Amino acid sequence: MTDLSAPSAPVTTTPADVRVAGATTTTDDVIATVAGLAARDVPGVHDLGTRTQRALGTVGQLVPGPSWAGPPGVQVQVGEREALVEVSVVTELGCNAPEVAAHVRRAVTTALRDLVGLEVTAVDVEISDVTEVAGVVDVADVAGLAGSGRAT
Repeated sequence: MTDLSAPSAPVTTTPADVRVAGATTTTDDVIATVAGLAARDVPGVHDLGTRTQRALGTVGQLVPGPSWAGPPGVQVQVGEREALVEVSVVTELGCNAPEVAAHVRRAVTTALRDLVGLEVTAVDVEISDVTEVAGVVDVADVAGLAGSGRAT
C-alpha cells in the first residue's frame, strides 16, 4: 500500500523537442466567442449585436438547455487556417465610430491570431446602434449643435 503522507515525486514533463501526435480543433462558436470578447473590450464599444440580436440573446439565456451559438452580433466563416469575421457593435455616443471600428479590427485579428492560431482575412464591422452612457455625454455637445436643433 502506498503511504499517502509521504511527499510525492516531482512531476516530470515531456521535453519541448518531443512531438506528440494529435489534432486540435476549435469550433466556430469558440472562434466567435473569442472575437466577441476581443471586440467588447475595445474602448467605445458598449455592446455587440443589433437590438433584436441582443433581445434574443437575453431570452436564450433564460431557456434551459444548450447555449446559443456564440455571442450576438458576431458571425464567422472559418477555413482550415483562416477566418472572416463580421461584428455588429453598439458604440458609445461621443466616440469616433470609424476609429472604434479600426480598433475592433485590430483587437479581433490579434486575439484570433494569438489565441487560436488563425489568420484573419477580414473583419467587417457594422455600427448597428449608438448609446449614450449615463452622465457622460450630451448629444448637442458632441455634434457641436447646441441651440441649432439640426445638423447641417
